[in-house]
Amino acid sequence: MKLYHFTTHDSYTSIERDGFIRPSSDGRYGPGVYLTDLDPHIIAVDEIAKLLYYGGAQKNLSAGKFDYHFYMEIPDDHVKCERPNVYRYISGDNLVVSNYQTVSHGWNDKFLVVGGGLVVAAAATSAATALYNHATDGRQERTYRLQINLQTYLHTIGKEEKFTPVTSSDGGSVQMFCSECNCPVSDVYEGGYLYSSTIDKNELEKKLFDHERMHFWKELEPMLTTLALLFLVPILFVRIVCWGQ
Repeated sequence: MKLYHFTTHDSYTSIERDGFIRPSSDGRYGPGVYLTDLDPHIIAVDEIAKLLYYGGAQKNLSAGKFDYHFYMEIPDDHVKCERPNVYRYISGDNLVVSNYQTVSHGWNDKFLVVGGGLVVAAAATSAATALYNHATDGRQERTYRLQINLQTYLHTIGKEEKFTPVTSSDGGSVQMFCSECNCPVSDVYEGGYLYSSTIDKNELEKKLFDHERMHFWKELEPMLTTLALLFLVPILFVRIVCWGQ
């Protein structure tokens, strides 16, 4: 899979000099090199920051953590998906850049394509994005925004570990799934060809609550069955003994 690692100017210079990316020690899911499959050609970097850092997005943008990037092709079994769009490198401590095919790297206004040595200006990238959006009415970008809105909402209500917004294979819609049973929970939110779907957060919260309640009763069912048997068996025994007399 192709994954991005965003970083600061100083860290980028260090990676270029040393040839490897050092793991962070304070990552939410433990020490490691963190990567993402969110593509800055399709969605703006500030939106990516919101999805990855939630309320800390602006702080990380201001610190320059999204100024430079490495875009690499890494085997699926060398990373672990910690949550949607967030991957942690698990094939060793340092990520040695030369061990993988580098698609591009550099400043996020100019992308250096390693294979051909071609510098693509930001204007050309913007033009390509504009052509893509014109051809698809911006459907994929709006779908990404829907996913960001849903992920941010889950974080706000403290349920990001229980539910996951999943984008359809064609990139045109998002639906909320339960992380425990992998069942769809919400309506399908279409990226649409003209306008994004409006998310009714009250209705969505009710559906999430109902699904959690269903899991609660499902987990409680074996215990209730056991209690019922413990209560009924003595009664049946007494009645059988009485009938025998």
